Amino acid sequence: MDFRKKLLETVITEYKFSDIEYMRHIAMTLENWKEKIINSFHTSDGRKLSNGPTEGRDRIVKIILRSANGYTNFNRLRNRVF
Repeated sequence: MDFRKKLLETVITEYKFSDIEYMRHIAMTLENWKEKIINSFHTSDGRKLSNGPTEGRDRIVKIILRSANGYTNFNRLRNRVF
């Protein structure tokens, strides 16, 4: 993890002192998001953490609700989702 943090800080530093205005803008953006970028590399049991499964389930529920034209029975909706 320290390697990635040092690499990101090196990139930010190099971009900050660039002659190209867009590179300095990128450096500011990276600086603002540095903590979140570093946190995106955290792993658990060798796998990157992701909210993909939760987002997928949310998408399925939205599709069911859209195609249902409004369920009046909550139990039927719950059974269809799960």
